[in-house]
Amino acid sequence: MLAQKISSENNTSHDLDNNWLCFLEKLRLTFLNDWPDRKCPGYIQQLSRYPFYLILFSGEHLDVLITKSKQNFTFMNFDATGKIVAPIPETNTPILYYALIIEGSSSNKYGQLPIAEFISAVQSTLYITIFLSTFITALKTRTGGKNIINKIEVDFCIASIQAIMKAFNDINLSSYLSNIYTWAQKSILPENILNITVIHICSVHTLRATIRKINYYRANRKLRQIAKMFVTELIHAKTLKEAEEIFEDMMIVFCSKFDGDSVRNAVKKLKQLHITLHDESDIPDPTTTNNEKTSTSYIVDDDDNTLDIESSLRHSSPFHLHFANYFENNRHNIENKSIENVNTNSLYLPEFFEYFQEYYLPFFPLWSAMVIAYFGILRESNASVEGWFKILKHHILNKQINIPVSRLVRILSNEIKPRITERKYSLITSRQRKNAQHKKHNEIIRNTDENNEFTNKNFNITNANKIIIKQHLKINKNKMKGIPWDLACESWDRSKRYFCIPKYLKDAEGLIQLEKRVRAEKILKLENLQNVKEKDSSCNKKLNVEKLEICTKKTDLKNLEKKEQITLSQNLISNLNSLRQVSCYPPSFVTKKIYLYGLYLDRTSWKTMLPNEEIDDNIINSFLILIQNIASNNNFDILCFETFLAEQILTHNHIPNGFHRWAQKVKIWTHQIWVVPVGDRSKNHWSLLIVNLRHKCLVYLDSLHLDPPTGLINQMVDFINYHTENKLNIDWTEWVLYVPKDIPTQVSKQKSTANNCGTHILTWAFLLAISSYVFFTEDDMPNIRMGIVTLLQSTDENKNRQQNIEKNRNSIFTEGKLSKSMIIDNKTCYSKFTSTRLSIHSRIFLIIKASYD
Repeated sequence: MLAQKISSENNTSHDLDNNWLCFLEKLRLTFLNDWPDRKCPGYIQQLSRYPFYLILFSGEHLDVLITKSKQNFTFMNFDATGKIVAPIPETNTPILYYALIIEGSSSNKYGQLPIAEFISAVQSTLYITIFLSTFITALKTRTGGKNIINKIEVDFCIASIQAIMKAFNDINLSSYLSNIYTWAQKSILPENILNITVIHICSVHTLRATIRKINYYRANRKLRQIAKMFVTELIHAKTLKEAEEIFEDMMIVFCSKFDGDSVRNAVKKLKQLHITLHDESDIPDPTTTNNEKTSTSYIVDDDDNTLDIESSLRHSSPFHLHFANYFENNRHNIENKSIENVNTNSLYLPEFFEYFQEYYLPFFPLWSAMVIAYFGILRESNASVEGWFKILKHHILNKQINIPVSRLVRILSNEIKPRITERKYSLITSRQRKNAQHKKHNEIIRNTDENNEFTNKNFNITNANKIIIKQHLKINKNKMKGIPWDLACESWDRSKRYFCIPKYLKDAEGLIQLEKRVRAEKILKLENLQNVKEKDSSCNKKLNVEKLEICTKKTDLKNLEKKEQITLSQNLISNLNSLRQVSCYPPSFVTKKIYLYGLYLDRTSWKTMLPNEEIDDNIINSFLILIQNIASNNNFDILCFETFLAEQILTHNHIPNGFHRWAQKVKIWTHQIWVVPVGDRSKNHWSLLIVNLRHKCLVYLDSLHLDPPTGLINQMVDFINYHTENKLNIDWTEWVLYVPKDIPTQVSKQKSTANNCGTHILTWAFLLAISSYVFFTEDDMPNIRMGIVTLLQSTDENKNRQQNIEKNRNSIFTEGKLSKSMIIDNKTCYSKFTSTRLSIHSRIFLIIKASYD
């Protein structure tokens, strides 16, 4: 136990040794290859040790921002958080994580994306300015020197505001306030302010800080509500004259010692103005979000003159002088009016008024509507960046704190790439899909109420679903007729390699099974897999990611590849091209309920087969079992796994014991080809992993052309090792992992995607089972969905299963039939590729035809 604990600590703390900077330098060189770009290569743009800071962004981030700017105004959020990065061993200085965020949109089906990130041990205006200047300089090189960012939402942090003003607008904060005050007096905006990035302080932050200050002086509900109304009115003020009127009423209410008509009239006027102009829903109630910490400090610099700089900024502001003079001119009148009355004013709180006048009114244009109303910009909160911090802390980092900086950078780089892909292809999450479905139901309810199709008494979600299905069929039926169905046309370039550069599994010594694993296998054999409830945890040992290395070895089989291309053009055009296509769904297919291979397929499952819907797990599992039976009837050796296996690997990084018992029962080492569907719940995406034991290769097929998850490959290699150790002599130095990048993609010509990733993997699995090479594209997916439904619903376990499988096994693409003679004829054209040394092109054909050898 002690040795295991020491080993575990060494594995988790290797980033904290004296060479922590070397890890970051290695990561920087690695990112240059992973994030190639001519003008902005890599992910780590700047790295400094004394003082320590990191600037993180890439060319892909800038491209996403430029694309967004072409569609609408470009708004960004900027904030910082702590307790994520561990302090540097030499100094133990706390490190903050800054993020420049573009918010998500429910209409565009994507979430928040950090465009630029900054990890720094110094929280000063100078280094925040360096970070933002580096980012804006790289951005302007792509936009021709144009600043495309219209507004940045920040919290009340003077250091951040000064840095943003200097980097984006090339002007000091004091000069900016002076120019805005001149414009407010003369109604003429200076030329150097016309094309600026507007900086606005989050309104929710301002209200929350105000209410906390009220509670600090006096915990009174009525006082808190009145103060909130005053601050809300000042936030909505568009001119300096409106602000003066509200400021005068605020003086009367909070600075009058005695109650009187002036105080009551000011409160009455405030309430009427608050109700007529806007309700309280315009700005979120800050009292409902007290669990979120909001910084009220004015961070300016880390030097000793911090307070002096802050005080000079406030006192040099023309707005501070303006409101101070206004207060002095009206102060005596207020006190004289108060003396005439006897009752004390319950709202008397001059301390809060002085605090608000001293700290908030000097920066009035930054948190009010004065500037954003002129540019026609809507007010927004800083919730996007707070939401990103929650996602990062709770979901990505799994509530871990004080993470070594090199490990955090690796995690961030692995997380950002899927989010960029999500932005490019408009992928949606399951929660967004449910919200869209409920929105669709509500629209149907409103439409049916207007058209009186049926009464509200009989209406329910089931009726709404029926109408949705009818609309789907009615809309897509005409579209499907116009889809070209020429499978003889090639959908990708034949001149390119079918696979990217192979990755070899090296250092096979690290994959040798431990003695504990051998003992666990003996126990399983002795007890016949019945009384064993838990298997040794060492069976789920991780494979080091560094063992997957890129091989620079070039193939010398050029002549063989030329022959392959000739054979492709002559023999690989499927006979299915001449047969009739499936033109529509089976009648009332959604309402049909069948029990197929132990799986119950009902309305919920069939609805997922409509166009552009995500396919259900039961559909995928039942279809894979069906094609496994199709292959076995033709002496094809294929073993299909359930979707639950990959889900457990990706979610818990663990293979359940039930799969190990099932593997021993079916003797998986006797099957030459394994088909593993991979469902990533975090991305709502399906892919396919094919294992070929005979030809020692793994093939990962992804319709978005993404790389396989490292944990999946690690666990599958360990799974193969465990169950084939005493049966097959596996040398991992001979194995190859193929990740093809030129297979059909689910991205259409209009650069949009549908939820057809599940349809793609079922198509590949079906082609593997029937052993025919058929060309298909994204446009063929609606017809393929119809074929899958036809094949599943025409297969009934209560009837002669063998006869139905033989009759309908090829209806995924057509309603025709593929005779055994076709398969035997196709078999002969692959006999020349059974040599000992194979090129990359040859292996995909051997995977499809391996069962014939």
